[in-house]
Amino acid sequence: MRRNRTRVRRTLAEYAETPLQVLESAARVASGVVNGVKMDSTSIDLPGSEVESIHYQDGRLTLRFSRALIVKTMTGSRQHTRWWQAGELIIDGASVDGDLPDCPCVCDGGDVGENIYTYRDMIPLPLASKGRSHCELRFQGTERRLRVDGESVTLNMEDRPHYIEHTRG
Repeated sequence: MRRNRTRVRRTLAEYAETPLQVLESAARVASGVVNGVKMDSTSIDLPGSEVESIHYQDGRLTLRFSRALIVKTMTGSRQHTRWWQAGELIIDGASVDGDLPDCPCVCDGGDVGENIYTYRDMIPLPLASKGRSHCELRFQGTERRLRVDGESVTLNMEDRPHYIEHTRG
């Protein structure tokens, strides 16, 4: 048992002998599996995530992340990996309170909610929910906030996650 824990704690580079093996290992991690261990939690870390645009039209709010910061963790581990990925947070049946923030901008945190759950400074991946939804986000360098109530919320990620770092928490 101890041998397996040690194996999981090693970095991808320790297992790889060639650059191709490093890329293959990174692809396995991006898919949510590291050395046969399923990644248990994946979420967007809102503070520091870069927002390219925010559009509101015909009751649909679309917040486009050019670089959403993603954290992946495994149960029982104090280590996690950080990634970035582009994507969109879509709220349908939306009503916006106030003016939309100017973009591009960097998120400073806030709340995203669906039904009875409110997620502070993060958004779980995947996210697709019908029912009451809300969003209140802060942005760096401005007092303007994004406040939205809606009837459903969906998070659509594009392409694949790009590796940033491996950290011990």
